[in-house]
Amino acid sequence: MIILTSLIFRSLYGKRCDGNPNLKYFTHEDFEGLRAEPVEFRNRFGQTLRGNVYKRNESPKALIVFSHGMFGGHLSYTRLIDALAKEGYHILAYDNTGTFSSEGNNLRGFYQAARDMKSALDFVSKNEKFDDLPIILMGHSWGAFAACQNLNYENPNIKGAVAFSPPDLGYKAATGMIAPKLLKYNKIFLPGFLVNDGIETLSSCSRVILESKTPLQLHQGLADKTVLPVCSPATNDKVKAKNNVDIRLYENRGHNVYQTPESEKYMNEALGAARAEKDKEKRHELYKNIDWLLCTENDEDVLKTVFEFIEKCI
Repeated sequence: MIILTSLIFRSLYGKRCDGNPNLKYFTHEDFEGLRAEPVEFRNRFGQTLRGNVYKRNESPKALIVFSHGMFGGHLSYTRLIDALAKEGYHILAYDNTGTFSSEGNNLRGFYQAARDMKSALDFVSKNEKFDDLPIILMGHSWGAFAACQNLNYENPNIKGAVAFSPPDLGYKAATGMIAPKLLKYNKIFLPGFLVNDGIETLSSCSRVILESKTPLQLHQGLADKTVLPVCSPATNDKVKAKNNVDIRLYENRGHNVYQTPESEKYMNEALGAARAEKDKEKRHELYKNIDWLLCTENDEDVLKTVFEFIEKCI
């Protein structure tokens, strides 16, 4: 069983993620007025992680440290980052180990996203330009896991966190994604995660949230098939009871709850059709005709709740 689960672990995390050349990744140049200041810092293994500080002004309300989801770098979220910048925030968004512009032969493991956010926060804490700026942690999916895991990072400037679709535990989320019918036996995946990712794989977001006093807003789609609701801290009764936790549950919404329902539906259908096409030329044509703006359309109502929450935090 250890060998089998180790093989599954390595199939998920044992290679680099450099993106899909058929996809459109927006950069700051696609948004008039959005600027990007390159930054880099080291992860705990000495590898260089790269990203940008995005901004539209020089007097930010706060610094948002943003962590991306698995199998996509931070450029998968440029539309969301631009919306945050328009509200007056600076956003430090970076690529995790083994992803896009950052070093690393592979993703190293599920918990690596949490380690990389800690490295980003170490960088922020040592950089004078960020002194006295309120800090908000934010992420989606794997990145939301990272934000939750770092709620107790020792920096008094951290005022809150926003987590979109966070998995509670890596091995449990992997079970739900790969074999939902085996979810009640999720610990069958645990040996492989322990061998490859270390004891930190036992750290659940729920446990960290229950220990933390940092204000946290959790967003979870109840129709999410990537992070099943039962695999999210947003459905944990003890987490629900915490006064510093604001939980937003969405009926009939999937994994990308920050997008409009129309956007996510179109994205899933368009990308699904392109990936399923076996003819190379037809597949290329399908990708070419995708409406990438619709694929990344923000849900203004969801973002309004995020902005209101952040304003209360800072």
